Amino acid sequence: MTRVVFLIPTPLRPYAGGRSRIQVDVAKHAIVLGDALEALGQVAPGVRDRVLTEQGEVRQHVNVFVGTESCRWTGGLETPIADGAEIAIFPAISGGQGLPAAAETGFNAPLNQPVPSSGRSQGDTSMREGRSR
Repeated sequence: MTRVVFLIPTPLRPYAGGRSRIQVDVAKHAIVLGDALEALGQVAPGVRDRVLTEQGEVRQHVNVFVGTESCRWTGGLETPIADGAEIAIFPAISGGQGLPAAAETGFNAPLNQPVPSSGRSQGDTSMREGRSR
C-alpha cells in the first residue's frame, strides 16, 4: 500500500469538504500520479474532476507538483509516486500587466545601493551615487 497526501488549494476546498490536505491510500506498491488521482477521486471526486479533463489529462490551467517537481516535466500522469509523497495542486495564474522594466524598479541597482524612488527618471542616479537633489 502507498500513502500520499494531496495539498488542496483554497479554490478547490469546497469540493474537498473544506480540507486543505487529503490523505489517500492506494492499494498498489508501485504507483504513478494517475493512480493517486484516481484514489483522490474516490474521496473527493469534485477535486479530481477539476484537475483532470474529460479525456483524463491534467487541465491546461492546473499545475500538479509531486514534491517540488511539476508533473509536466516528470512524465505527466505516469510520474512515479513514492510512499509518503506530497502532491500539490495549484491553479495557474495568468494575465495581468506584467512587471515594469528593471530600470524602472531598480532591480538592476547594486545590492548595496539605495533603489531610486518612483517619480525619478530612469537616468536619475543621484540616489545611487550618494548625491542629493
